[in-house]
Amino acid sequence: MKEKTTRRLHNMYISGICIILLGFWTVIKTYMGVFFAQDDLFNLEDYVTDDVDISLAVHILFIMLAILCLFIFLWHLYIGSNSMRIARGKKHGRLFIPFTIMFLILTIISFASYGSQFDSDTNLDTVIVSIFVDISMVMLLADILISYFVLKKQDSKIKQ
Repeated sequence: MKEKTTRRLHNMYISGICIILLGFWTVIKTYMGVFFAQDDLFNLEDYVTDDVDISLAVHILFIMLAILCLFIFLWHLYIGSNSMRIARGKKHGRLFIPFTIMFLILTIISFASYGSQFDSDTNLDTVIVSIFVDISMVMLLADILISYFVLKKQDSKIKQ
């Protein structure tokens, strides 16, 4: 029993670290995608009216992208750090479980977007790697949730 508990706590700690690293990777991947698509980004003349400065539109786009990336990373950081806190025997945030469940559901739903990417002229290797990263994310989130609920059940049995 003690070995299983130790293994679950270790899994939660390692999964928490991996969630944070995947959040960091998501931010890097997003910025790389934007910077490698600079030609498309700076051809905004087709989308912007004459009375708006193109550089202003690009700056606003980068600010919105930075805010989005910050939100994504903070979400990963919150889930990962709370998982690590539980593994060290400390209290976790109240929104840890709802955020983790919501993140798991959104990650699973995002698999539907890959169907259209196989039909387009995007790089197939990039799509396949993204699928594997998302599968890893689902496995990490599921492991965190399963370990959390098993540890909580074991803790309630011990208290009785």
